[in-house]
Order: sequence, then structure tokens, then C-alpha cells
Amino acid sequence: MSTVKDITPIFKTRLQTLRQLLLAAQKQKESTLSELMASRIIEDMHPLTTQVAFACNQANHFAQWCLDKDITMLESPADFTQALATLEQSLSLLTELEKTPELALKDHKDIALPNNMHLSLSGVQYVQDWLMPNFYFHLVTAYNILRMQGVNIGKRDYMMHLAGHIQHTP
Repeated sequence: MSTVKDITPIFKTRLQTLRQLLLAAQKQKESTLSELMASRIIEDMHPLTTQVAFACNQANHFAQWCLDKDITMLESPADFTQALATLEQSLSLLTELEKTPELALKDHKDIALPNNMHLSLSGVQYVQDWLMPNFYFHLVTAYNILRMQGVNIGKRDYMMHLAGHIQHTP
């Protein structure tokens, strides 16, 4: 996992999964969708809307970094409709990145941290040690919130990116 061409589909397929999970929630919990989007696992964690934004931020930051665009932070969507729109914007940015497959990972990335600190990483470290762990943390947290709130989804739904690889054993 060290090229833009290898990494982009990971973000894209997992965000597509998150979109499908949210659409399942919409079908099953339409009457309580606003409460669902405000749900958290525990009081000191961010709600589902923010988990969606933070997952999208990781994918966006990767694409923006690769495309030499300014790194921007998404605001937490106000509701379900905005959460879906946030996902669509991120998927669109990843599609733009896919159109430039010759891009290579940059050698270095500095990340500003609170209290006048920063993290200095190689490009590969930035992807493997910063973006991906944060991305999966927020993706799994969103999944867990949905499960905790009674949305009927399971591991099969979470792993849908593998559906095209399933084969029947003779």
C-alpha cells in the first residue's frame, strides 16, 4: 500500500460502504433519523454525523495532499441529508484523484497538532500510521453507532467491498 493508485480505491470503497450503511439506516429508522444521526457510543465521543465527517476528512486529506490542494476540514453535517452529501463530495474528490493515476506519494508530510506541536512523517507513514487508522476508527465507530441504535446491519454489510471477489467453491 504505497501508491496513490493502490490507496485511492480503499478510501472509495469504504466510503461507498458507509453510504450503504446510512441508506440502510434511513430505510429502517426513517421516523427517528434525526435522533440516530445525533447518537453517540458514549457521551464524550462525537455523534454519528461527526463520525461521517471525520471519516470523509481522512479520504479528502489524502486526495487533497496528492492533488496539491489546500487541506480542508469538513464541518459536521447537520443532518442525514448533509451527511450523504458530504460522502458524495468525498467520493467525487476520490474520483478526481483516480483520473490522475500517475501521481506518486509525496516523500514527506507535516501535521499540525494542538499546543504548537507537529508530527513529521514520511509519505508512507502519513498514509499507514495517520490516515488509515483514523479513517477506520471513524468508519467503525459510525458502524457501531448504527448497530447500537438497532439498525439491522452486520459484518457482511461492513465488508461489502469484497462482494465482487466471492466465488463459489466447487
